[in-house]
Amino acid sequence: MNIRISTLCVIGVLAYGMASGVEAAPSILVGHGPTPVMYSDAQLERYVDAARSVAAIAAQYSGRISKAKNETDRRQRQQQADSAMIAAVRQHGLSLEEYNGINQAIQNDQALLQRVRILAGSRPAREGNGYIITATNAR
Repeated sequence: MNIRISTLCVIGVLAYGMASGVEAAPSILVGHGPTPVMYSDAQLERYVDAARSVAAIAAQYSGRISKAKNETDRRQRQQQADSAMIAAVRQHGLSLEEYNGINQAIQNDQALLQRVRILAGSRPAREGNGYIITATNAR
């Protein structure tokens, strides 16, 4: 399985949410295609927690990766970071597909983005932004 993590920041979602104390909205339908996806508050709360963990791991490994001695060392450190981020997402009860689906939906749906900001504000604050995880040949 070839898995790669890219750091596509969800602009200001968690930062804004951490500063607000607004109540969460009910579940809504998301998507513009023929099969919209409905995300519950529980799924979005897991996403917020997972995104914070992924951001912390990315920050932790960023320095390590940049200080790699050579390309082999850099790849090894990147693989360690990838594994840690994937484990964090799963530890928060989401599959990579769910995590990435929510992350992509946030990019395209302002109402969902607002819900995530609100939920992030009601969750214990931690530093970090959201990251998208892309899996190639993941099964």
